[in-house]
Amino acid sequence: MLRKNKIKKDLKLKNVYVVTSSIACGKSTFLNYARKNGIFCINADEISNIVFRYKSKQIAKKLKICNSDFKFLSLKDKKKLVASIVFKDKNLKKKLEKIMHSKIKKEIIKKIKNSKEKIIFVEIPLYFENRNYNFLLNKIIIYCPYDLSLKRLMGRNNLSLDEAKLRLNSQLNIEEKIKYATYLIKNDGNLEDFKENSLKLIKNLKEKHGIS
Repeated sequence: MLRKNKIKKDLKLKNVYVVTSSIACGKSTFLNYARKNGIFCINADEISNIVFRYKSKQIAKKLKICNSDFKFLSLKDKKKLVASIVFKDKNLKKKLEKIMHSKIKKEIIKKIKNSKEKIIFVEIPLYFENRNYNFLLNKIIIYCPYDLSLKRLMGRNNLSLDEAKLRLNSQLNIEEKIKYATYLIKNDGNLEDFKENSLKLIKNLKEKHGIS
């Protein structure tokens, strides 16, 4: 594992921007705008899916899930089952994070090191919660009020109010996160306003880094 000081020495971090928020705030939509405008994006969720597939047997064992049934589920159903378990039990959530986070971090660092792009966006949903990425200082935070996130999450994932609250409350409150934002984009209105604000920031960052 790379030490923190070695990471700082090896990586060009001034061009790396963490994209984070709370659940159902609009990270994926923002990254879609970024990709369409030529920004290289690293998606922690995509890496997480790869790690999850590779570690699914170990995850089932740690969470005491019957692997003979678990292995025949789709990735989506496996993740849904695991989420229903860990969001109700903090100890099991920590066990899952111990399995997943070091591998995800390793892959993110590898992609940053191998990239020659002038700007890199790294989507890290749990940037503030797991503290594995403190060496990345530029933070783009997508803001959406708690109640609106709750409503969007229930609709998007077909969750009950209690299920949605369990997931949102497992993370640091968005009102705390925005205190540490380098750049803040509000997503508390209509989609056109969010798109306009997103494209404005992307344009400004491209100009800052000399991209026409």
